Amino acid sequence: MSGTTQKPSMTVLKYEHALQLFPDRDPTERTVQAAMLMIDAVGEAIQSLGEIPSGPLYAMLMSSGMTLTIYQGIIANLKRIGLVSESNHVLRWVGGAK
Repeated sequence: MSGTTQKPSMTVLKYEHALQLFPDRDPTERTVQAAMLMIDAVGEAIQSLGEIPSGPLYAMLMSSGMTLTIYQGIIANLKRIGLVSESNHVLRWVGGAK
């Protein structure tokens, strides 16, 4: 063993992370599954680009009906999991390979 720690990947996404997008409601199973797919899709977009300014990314997602609250929750989850970092409003992929 080399002693290096392996970076997390999108596979660490859990049901509990999606639930955190709905702190004031009791979402249905289908809603939570959809949230998991949204988190995964946003994470994959950041991963494929390496880095992207947060504002333009949100602007692209607005056209699909994503609210700012949901977007901020998704980004917060990706940062909490350790897959994305943010500096000066630029999101950077720091997780491992998918």
